[in-house]
Amino acid sequence: MKGHIDLVTPEGLVSGWCWDETSPDARVHVTIVVDGVEMGSTLACLYRGDLKQVGIGDGHHAFQLTLSQFPFANRREQRVTLIDTATRTIICPPFILRSKVTADFDGRLEQLELRSRLLEERLKEEVAPNGDAAYAELFSVIGHFFSGLSQNIAQGRHLGAGQTLDAILKGAASTFPPLHFAEPERHELTILIEASVPLRQLHACLARLKAANADLVARIFVIDTGLVDEVALIPGIARGVGYVRAAADLCSEWAALLRADRAEFVMLLSGRAIVGETFIDEITGTLRIFDNAGAVGGCAVKADGALRHGGLTLQDGILLDCVQSGHPEAGADLAVLQPMHALSHQAVCFRSAALRHAGGLDDVYGDELGAAIIDLCFRMRGQGWTVLSQPLASLSLQPSFTGEGWMTRALQMPSRAGDLLRSRWFAHEGATVPLRHGTQAVVLGHPGNTQDDLAAALHLQHAGYRVAYVTSVDHDVYDLSMFRRVGVSIIRGGEVAAALMAAPGILIFAAERAPVLRKRAKDSTLVIGMRALKRVVHAPQPLERAG
Repeated sequence: MKGHIDLVTPEGLVSGWCWDETSPDARVHVTIVVDGVEMGSTLACLYRGDLKQVGIGDGHHAFQLTLSQFPFANRREQRVTLIDTATRTIICPPFILRSKVTADFDGRLEQLELRSRLLEERLKEEVAPNGDAAYAELFSVIGHFFSGLSQNIAQGRHLGAGQTLDAILKGAASTFPPLHFAEPERHELTILIEASVPLRQLHACLARLKAANADLVARIFVIDTGLVDEVALIPGIARGVGYVRAAADLCSEWAALLRADRAEFVMLLSGRAIVGETFIDEITGTLRIFDNAGAVGGCAVKADGALRHGGLTLQDGILLDCVQSGHPEAGADLAVLQPMHALSHQAVCFRSAALRHAGGLDDVYGDELGAAIIDLCFRMRGQGWTVLSQPLASLSLQPSFTGEGWMTRALQMPSRAGDLLRSRWFAHEGATVPLRHGTQAVVLGHPGNTQDDLAAALHLQHAGYRVAYVTSVDHDVYDLSMFRRVGVSIIRGGEVAAALMAAPGILIFAAERAPVLRKRAKDSTLVIGMRALKRVVHAPQPLERAG
């Protein structure tokens, strides 16, 4: 089977030819695939004299098809693939369509100047009734906004497919409640927001971060990817938020920002994310509790509160969404903290020391930030850091015009970044990577001693043990949620003795001796007191601490 895509235009016209040399007089039915999405099919039966002249059958093997739309029109480039409809095989290398402006440059600049004057008058009308000084800052950004559009046109980049200039101006003129982010007294966290979303979604993301008091501990930067031009107006709407316009591939831009930042933790967040009130505290709290945690990810939830995502796991050589596929460790409870092979780029926080130790983001992945984050997680795990998913750090995701979900698009359809990621980490069929090591351990609880018990449980976890907290204390008397949130299961009441007898070979820790310890399994190891525990169980030291 031979064929070629000769032309793809921004308007959706695809033309080329296809010929089956084993059946030279047959006509081949072909399907057009754009970035992994089937967009239309046709019969390659049109006549072209040049094909006949070079021996391509009788010349009736050309095709021409106009697609109704491109599925990811706002991306910098699109991969158009030709496949045989019958056999589903790829006929030729894909055609890469890069965004180009089709309007006349001088005419477009004149239109921009006219629209700029109209926009200024419309904004003045909006500001006059309420006199809010915050809106005045919007005027200072308008010049930069249109200057940026002019540069895009000069460089052959379009305004954004599916977004007319009128629509952009209408959105910019809409009234957004102003947001004021204060300079944090203690800068322990930097939040980098990928802004490849409409302005209304980005404003909603920032508004929720403000409601979660993120500016008490974090500096926030918006990274404008250039996919949505109206994002350039955000400095006039959200005061105190840094703004960076990406001039190169996303991975290169983000890698440079991460190298320059000196906060203890760095969070990467999608502009689609709507975080919960305790999101920041849960993420940073987990990193403080576990010194060897290199990365912690949040979990998306459905509208009814049910867990939707919980990190990514490698099973039989394929990286999967953990909640949809199940955790590879039997009995793992996805409602509590769990180790993962990798995390989604939609919401992930790194310990800066771990990030530097692993070498940071690899800019070889270009614009595929999701693939770069997965690669970074695997490198961290290979160097001794743990990667955790914290379901208590909840968020929801606003709809995306690109259709990208929790899993990076690079692994959902053919891409160079996806191929590179597979070849590096899980190209071999049946590949598995263990998440934990060590054996099981039990912490025997005593009334009024939960803080010491928690310290023992964390020490055992740090050493690689799976820990259960066994106690006769009623949950209504003492709050045991602190154990659940770090992934320690709880056994209570009349099950205490049974739990000790049913778990041979385990390590049992108790702050002091108790009669129930006489009923433990014979081959179990008993340790009394924290001092003895630290002598018997040596937890590894963190590879590097921030600062």
